[in-house]
Formats: sequence, structure tokens, C-alpha cells
Amino acid sequence: QPLNISFDERGRMWVVQYIQYPFPAGLKVVEYDRYIRAKFDKTPLPPPKHFPGHDKITIHEDVDGDGSFRKVKTFVDGLNIATSVLHGRGGVWVMNPPYLLFYPDKDRDDVPDSDPVVHLAGFGLEDTHAVASSLMWGPDGWIYGAQGSTCVANIRAPLSKEPEKVTKFLGQAIWRYQPEEHRFEIFAEGGGNTFGVEFDDEGNLFSGTNWGQYRGVHYVQGGYYVKGWGKHGPLTNPYAFGFFGHMPHVGNADRLTHTFVVYGGGLLGKEYEGKIIGPNPLMSRITVTRLKREGSTFKTVEEAPMMTSDDGWFRPVDLKTGPDGAIYIADFYEKRISHVDPRDTWDRSNGRIWRIRPADWKAGIKPFDMGKLNGEELVNRLGDKNRWVRATTLRLLGDKQDKPSPWRLRRTRNDSQDHVALEALWALHATEELRDEDWLDALKHLNPDVRRWGIRMFGDLPGKASAAVVWRLIELSQSEKDPQVRSQIASTLKRINSEGVSAVLAAMLDHPANDAKDAHIPLLLWWAVEAKLKTNRESVLAVLQDSWNSEVARETIFARLARRLASEPTEENQKALVAMLEKAPGDGERKILMEGIGEAFKGRTMENLSPGLAEALKKWGGQELAVRAGDAAAMAAALDLIQNDRAEFKTQRIELIQILGQVGKAEAIPVLLEAAEKSQWHSVRKAAFSALTHFEDGGIGKGIVEMYGKLPGDQGVRGAAISALTSREAWAEELVKGVKSGVIAKADITAEQIERIRQLENPALTAMADATFGAGKASSEEKQREMERVAGVLKTGSGDAGVGKGIFMARCGTCHSLFGEGGKTGPDLTGYERKNLDFLLLSIVDPSAYVREEYTNFRIKTNDGQTLFGLISERGAMQITLTDSSLEKSVIPKNRIKDERALATSIMPEELLNGLNERELRDLFAYLSAVKGP
Repeated sequence: QPLNISFDERGRMWVVQYIQYPFPAGLKVVEYDRYIRAKFDKTPLPPPKHFPGHDKITIHEDVDGDGSFRKVKTFVDGLNIATSVLHGRGGVWVMNPPYLLFYPDKDRDDVPDSDPVVHLAGFGLEDTHAVASSLMWGPDGWIYGAQGSTCVANIRAPLSKEPEKVTKFLGQAIWRYQPEEHRFEIFAEGGGNTFGVEFDDEGNLFSGTNWGQYRGVHYVQGGYYVKGWGKHGPLTNPYAFGFFGHMPHVGNADRLTHTFVVYGGGLLGKEYEGKIIGPNPLMSRITVTRLKREGSTFKTVEEAPMMTSDDGWFRPVDLKTGPDGAIYIADFYEKRISHVDPRDTWDRSNGRIWRIRPADWKAGIKPFDMGKLNGEELVNRLGDKNRWVRATTLRLLGDKQDKPSPWRLRRTRNDSQDHVALEALWALHATEELRDEDWLDALKHLNPDVRRWGIRMFGDLPGKASAAVVWRLIELSQSEKDPQVRSQIASTLKRINSEGVSAVLAAMLDHPANDAKDAHIPLLLWWAVEAKLKTNRESVLAVLQDSWNSEVARETIFARLARRLASEPTEENQKALVAMLEKAPGDGERKILMEGIGEAFKGRTMENLSPGLAEALKKWGGQELAVRAGDAAAMAAALDLIQNDRAEFKTQRIELIQILGQVGKAEAIPVLLEAAEKSQWHSVRKAAFSALTHFEDGGIGKGIVEMYGKLPGDQGVRGAAISALTSREAWAEELVKGVKSGVIAKADITAEQIERIRQLENPALTAMADATFGAGKASSEEKQREMERVAGVLKTGSGDAGVGKGIFMARCGTCHSLFGEGGKTGPDLTGYERKNLDFLLLSIVDPSAYVREEYTNFRIKTNDGQTLFGLISERGAMQITLTDSSLEKSVIPKNRIKDERALATSIMPEELLNGLNERELRDLFAYLSAVKGP
């Protein structure tokens, strides 16, 4: 099971064999927690005291240069969920969650000199297809790694100055570790089930993704990125108030290129140089994607695959550029690759390594050993056409076996304007020869990448920043035009500790460059501001007060700043809000601030306001904030407006209805019931039903049942009424009684809504539901028989994909899309493994066998007895936003939440194939398995 490939300085290929996957040896799953993460009976010890598994790391060598790696030896075996190997600093680094291990091997005899040293501990094991992985040296001499989607991390660095310090995060991230100083940090957080780590020629950092029609993520320092906010958890900073997405993609990405290289091997020709080459194990192909600069980041453009295979067992899971410039591919070679089927049917005997090379190329890597080169000889390799050679050179210089002359590196950096200047800067850093004059030279270099990396590495220095370099940074903030350099200034601004911070911020905000339209810079500046509220509060607030003419500040920072201060309404923060409101240039600017304050109190009432802020909100806040603040006159006016059914008030009424539900004033109940029953606007009715669920009043359920027959049968109004009835036990009982009495048609209740009743966890109510609707889901045996039945039908003949499309759109297309048509509630099926009948049948007949993390349904119970269901679409500092299957949103204050739990049950119904005859089954599956739409 080859999972990870790397090459050492002798050109030998090291392979991590992931034979133990998917379950760690010696551990027992004792439960699955409220996020459906596995919890084990113990934390495994590091080797050699660990429980041995079957994973191993092997070394493969082409001893005679004929292209075949015939000589094989094992470096270490008995590992237990080992995912990655890396060479350097006198030994071998192994990612073996929960540990980052270092095996000393100073004599390079491929035999560890001692037991491994634990450098990091605390990486989670909850989901072994998403554990920490993909070790790689960065150009800055840090070890970088990826953290997958569902695993918890509580990271300690036992060798650091603060061995008990813990860095906690959940889900996707790129992390890094400085091995000499033993510093650990999150480099950037979020992503798309992060697995790979890749640097391009300029040191831009990327990872792949398993997220829809995208190719990957461009990570910038300190960035926050999209996550599945439910199962993957919140960002570590609850006040981020925004995040970056994937690189925009043009063309069909066909999902799942979790790792890749930005090719820089110099062997395959200009056709591939600088492009993403990545494995797609679901589609059994190697993809090619062009990277195109777009402001400070990139977009991706799909090109023709480099290779495809009709062999469905071909499962490329890793891909690396070798010392020869060829592409090497780790192939799991499995009938299955998805995690849907819980049965252990993995074939661990037949993994393979492939190579892609020019047809006319004479294969082979003649034996060599870069480790024997002295410092000056290594410097000669900094201009090599193969990035692997340059990266290995930097790593060996970082090993500090023999230092080159720093003056030569400085001359190369200063005299060159091309890429070699950047490599020289990195080499100076690797050999610890950077001085203040080097930072100053780098920040005025003609090559923008040298300026960018000078800023970045300067920001990584521990302790207080040099005043001279900070002043140069201020000048650069005023004059710099390159968007990537400006992006790095924004990232570094968050990190440095200096009196010049506010001046850098002022210069960035005052710059005429169109930073406001950049995909990264505005939020990076906000995150810098948010961080500096703790360390440079007064000076930063003073800069912002004078920055209302800045487009970035107006569009991105001010509303978030007001939201941040209001989210933590201390006396100091409320005083700052009042000052901002009073000093704002006009009502337009105050409206921006009020929008931020409104976001902070979304879903909850305003309490414990200072007299000054209460007066400011009354003066400038508008009706919505006044209602949240409990103003009686505003409440009366809101109730009057809600009863006015004229078209021009529709949008405002919906907003007020939502607020009235959130503040929970009992006088709103009759008004909301009337709007739900009588409004001419379906959107108003649905908002009213949603708002009513916030009230404990038992009579509401009976009232909804009584009005049910008068409600329109289309536009989702009756569905909203039934969803409201399933939100509380007493109301759900009224619903079941209404079905039994015939007031509500049984056919109106969906399988999902019936499951909601069961999820209320009231035994008597569940028994009533079973008696009324049937005994629930089919047994495992019944599902297996159904899969066998359908498989037998499909073997009797072929179907018509054109006819099958109609069946798909009627039964599946409300939630799923295929070939660009259909709904968006569920995943786009285009990039799925649709030719694998076993996978299709299990996914359709038993959709709860495996639920993808970003489509995990959540149940939230509140302190007052309300139960809500849906996908968590946002996690704020004070509230959670839940979106149900009809796309209705509920905002729940965290202090109202009694229990939050991920459900193992898919919202997709199990009876999807019921009622289809044999011909229709063949037609549907013909469309599902089609290569392209009919």
C-alpha cells in the first residue's frame, strides 16, 4: 500500500507502505463521539514502546542506473499508521500520528542510531484517511505538514522551551515546525480535507482538495480557509469573520486531487513546466492543470489529463518529481478507494510505483550522492533546472555540514534579478547568515519574490522586530505595487511586534493600489487588525478612525471591527464602539458600523449595554437593533408592520419576523401565527413558521395543525409547517395525531421529517411514529438483499441514459447535480466513482453507510426544548447558523445550546429506488454511470 514517495540526496526512493490502514493496531474503538469521530481506548506510545503495526518504510535504489529500482531494504518496520517520511538534519523524520518522530542516522548507513526522538505529539487518529501527513521542507527551513479533515490536534513540542504548551485545532490545516528551535505553529487553517503539501519555484504553498469542482488551495501565511463547519469544527479564531475559498477553477475538475506537484523537473518540456500534475484516484487518471496568476493568488484552468486508465483498480494516491525530472506515482491498486463500504476488503499485496517520462528518454538515475558535496559545490546547484535538486541543496545547506561563503551568496542575490536571487536568499537563511543589512537589501530588491520572502522570513524572527527593517517595511507599504508582496506585508503585519505596526497599517490602507478587489489582501489586513487589538489597540484604532476614505477599510474592516467589539461587549469595547459611532463622518459610515453590531447580536437579544451604547443604538441603530435591545416602542411598531401584507414591506417583515423569533417575546406569537396562516407571500409564511419554533408555548403546535388544511400545497409552505411541528416534542405529538385523524396527509411527511421525530428521543413519541408511519429503516440484511436484487436486474440488459436522466432529475436531482444539472443541497456526483456498481448501490440503498463530512446533518437541542436539524453553515463567536434541507436558516446563540450532535443518518432517503420497475432501474443506472450526459 504505497502512500508516500520521497527521494534522498543519493537519489534513492523511499516509500511509506500504509499496510496497517484503516485501523491502528492495538487500539480499540470505544465509541464514536458527537461528531462521529472514533475514540480509542488509549493513546498509543511512541516506538519502541508502541504496539507494532504492519506499516514500514522501504528504500529502493537504482544501483546501476538502468531505470529499475531493484535493490530494496527496509529502514524501519512495525510502524502503526505511518503516513510520510522526510530526510534531513542528520536523520529521518517520520509522521506516525500521534507523533512526529526523528530517527537519528548520522552515519547514513540506513540503520537508526537510536530509538526515535519525539519532536511533536498530539496529532489525532480519529479518522485514518485524514491524519497528519505530507512532510516537506519549506524554503525557509521549517518542516511543513498537512492535517486532514476530521482529526483533533492537541500539539505539544516536548523539546521546546515550553514543553507543556498545547496548540489545539480541529480539521484541516497546514502546520509547520522549526526543528532547531522546536517551534510549532499553524501556518494556515482550513481547506478541502488537506493532504498534500507543495511549493512552486517561487515558494508559493499549495495543497490539493476533496471538495467539489476545484483543484486545490493556495495557502498564505496566517490565512483562514473554508471548512466543513459542522464535523470539521470552527476556526481557532472565532473572530475571523470570513475565510478564503479554493482557487477559482475553469473546466471540469472531477473532484479529488488531494495531493499534487507543481511540476518543475525540467524533463517533460515546457508543456508541463509550472503546471499542477496530480493523481485522481477516483477517476483513475493523472490530471494537468494550469496555474494562472490572479492578483495575489491564482486561478486554475483544467487541461487534458496526462494519463488515464480503464483499469478501475488503478488508484494513484501520491505523485512526486524525481531527481531525474520524471514523475513517480504511488498506486494503491485497489478495487475500492472510497470509505463507504465498512467491510475490510482491502488488497494489501499489490501496490505499485509507476513512472512517467519522455518516450525517447533513456531511463535511469546514475548513482550519485549530493551529501558528499561541500558548501561551495552545493551553491553551484542553486541554478539547476530541476526544483528537486535546488530544494535538496537548500536542505543540505540547512544541515550545516559545510557552510559556503556568505559573501558569494550575497553577491548572487544582489547581482541577479531572476530566480537564482531568491535561491540565494533562501540559502543565506538556511546557513544562518542573514543580518539586518540582508533584510534591508532584500526589501529593496528588483525581484518581487525576493522582497516577498524577505518580508516573510523577517516576520518569522522571534522577539521584537528591528526598527530599521520596520521603517523599510513602512516605506515599502507606501510604494509596493506587486500584489503578492502586498499580501505578504499584510500577513507579516499580524506577526510582528513593533511600534511601527500602526504606521504599516496606515500605509497599506492609504495605498492607491486596488487592494480592495484582491482575493486575499483585505481579509489579511482585517486579521492583522484583529490580532493587534490585543497588543497595539489604541494606535490601531486611531489609524482606522482616519481611514474612512480607504476602500479596504470601508468594505472589509469597519463592519468586522464593530462586530468584533460588540461580540465581546466589555466596558472598554462598548466605549470604543460609542467613540467610533460619534466620530464617524456621516450616517453612511454609521450604517456600516451598525451592520457589524447587528451581526454580533444576530440570533440573540442585546443585554448589559452601557448607557452610552444604548443611547447610541437608539439614536442611530434603526428598528431592527432597537427591537433586539428591547425597546417597547420599536417592538410595538414591528408587530404593526408584520401585520401589513403589502408587497413593499415584504423584505422588512421577514427580517423583523426572524428577529422576533430570536428575542422570544410572547406578544409576537398571535401575530406570527396570523402571518403563517394568512399572508399572501409564501416567504413570509415560511419565515413565520421558522420564528414560531423559538417559543415554548404548547398551543402553537395545535394551532399549526388546525390551520394546516388552509395552507397552500406548493412552494414549500406545508413543508415548513411540518418542519416546525417536528422541532418540539409536544408539537410533534400534535403532528402524529393530525396524521392519524386525517387532518394531515401521511404522504405529506417526508422520510427525513419522520426521522426528525425519532431523533427527539422520546420513547412514547417514537412508538407513536412507528405505529403511524412504519417501523423505520430497513435492517442491514434487508439492504443487502435489495442491493443484490438491483444488481441482478442490471445484469439482465442495458438501459437508456436519456430516459434515465428524467428519472434522476425527479428522484435525485432536487438535491444532487450531475453533468451540470440538478440541485446543490447534496454533493455534485459528476466526479464520483460512478462506474463502480458496488459503490453506487451501497450509496443509494444505504446512504447512511458513509456520510461525507461536509454533508453531515446536525441535531441541536436548546435549553428551552427546541430541536433543530440541518447542516452547520456558519460558526460565529456567539452563535451557530444551521441550514435545513429546505435551505431555511436558523441562528442559535451558543448560550442556548444544550446539546450539539452530528447524526450518522444521511438526509438522503433510503427508499429512493422504491416503485421503479426493472426497465426504469436499468435506465436510471445507465445515466448514473454515463461518461457524459446524454
